[in-house]
Amino acid sequence: MTSNEEMLVKLASADNIYDVCFPSDYIIEKLIADDLLYPINKANIPNLKNIDPRFLDLSFDPGNTYSVPYMWGTVGILYNKTMVTDPVDSWNILWMRSTPAKF
Repeated sequence: MTSNEEMLVKLASADNIYDVCFPSDYIIEKLIADDLLYPINKANIPNLKNIDPRFLDLSFDPGNTYSVPYMWGTVGILYNKTMVTDPVDSWNILWMRSTPAKF
């Protein structure tokens, strides 16, 4: 799957056979509202106690009934302006034939 929206369509299909999914925060609320997630048995996740509390009990799933955070971070693109003169405003520049050797 390439997007949360594609995941939503697959989870809503009649042949939904998934045990685990990794949606982004904004789609979890929709999955819950559409009754597409089962409550998590937290007894099966002993390391839940090790997750930083600031990532728990968020507005899209209060009490983490249906979701548990598994990753956090940010990613950016850094480049040398003397080697890449065109403005970099998209990840797509990494896959352009004219620029890969510069990254």
